[in-house]
Amino acid sequence: MIRIAEFKEMNVVMNDVMNDVITYVYSLYKAHESLVQTNGFFSLNLTKASVIKIMDLLDFGHDQKESCLWIGCGDAREVLCMAMLYPNVHFTAVDINESAIHVAQAKFELIGLKNINIEYKDALLISEGKYTHIYSTALAGVELYDHIVQLCPKTLCMLSSMWKHSNSSYSVEKKAQVSLSGSRERKTLICRS
Repeated sequence: MIRIAEFKEMNVVMNDVMNDVITYVYSLYKAHESLVQTNGFFSLNLTKASVIKIMDLLDFGHDQKESCLWIGCGDAREVLCMAMLYPNVHFTAVDINESAIHVAQAKFELIGLKNINIEYKDALLISEGKYTHIYSTALAGVELYDHIVQLCPKTLCMLSSMWKHSNSSYSVEKKAQVSLSGSRERKTLICRS
């Protein structure tokens, strides 16, 4: 039986590991703090503290069959952190910002993870795949929402502005305020399962 003191010590170690991973990944991006605009789109890069909030929202378990479609991944710093912290979850990260994807692919190759694919792709072109989780910071309309719901996620996490356009069948809702790097502008994420 685990004692409370041992449990607290394990939590401290886990928090240290989590912070080390996030700090390491973010250190790889120092030269890419702001990415150029491509195709009229900017990537939303979140602060390090926001990554921990996203982890709480998505609430990955230990199931080997979990998978996450990450829409609007930008330069992929957040999803690379997640892939390192959750090696049992397979991540597919997509964005339509070609410059951001080039940066993401270079960092992905540097780290050498096996549980992530990073693609220059419009999420509306994804026609198959059963994802247990979908995370999106894409600034799109009802069409994107309607499309990704068809991919059958058990958990869907998006910017609050995207949820305003839909009536959802999800029953559990969690919210978090996240900050964009650079501007420190705050956005609300809503996660429903």
